[in-house]
Amino acid sequence: MTTIEQESLVNLNPANGITKVFAFAGAGKTYSLCKFSERQQLKGKRGIYLAFNKAAEQDARKRFPASVKCLTVNGLAYASKGRIYSHKLRTLRPTDVVAALDLEGDWQMVSYRDWE
Repeated sequence: MTTIEQESLVNLNPANGITKVFAFAGAGKTYSLCKFSERQQLKGKRGIYLAFNKAAEQDARKRFPASVKCLTVNGLAYASKGRIYSHKLRTLRPTDVVAALDLEGDWQMVSYRDWE
């Protein structure tokens, strides 16, 4: 069941193709956008949903129709420009941080398994 405010979003026909939704936590933004996206998919339209973290992105992938591409903000940036610099990117290891910050000394790496 949707509220009047949610229905206004679901029935929206954006003129410029951009829809921004501002509301408090728990107000039903994601639910409303899912319903809006389902209606837009019937019209043959696609969308993009930007999340601020991986968990939110993965949740959105389960909820939105296939016509909506769900990405993190970082994922969008990497997809558009990051590949250009991929040869400069590498996996940063904890030992790299220790060396870069000159923290050499009496320390050791402990894995979670060591705590059990």
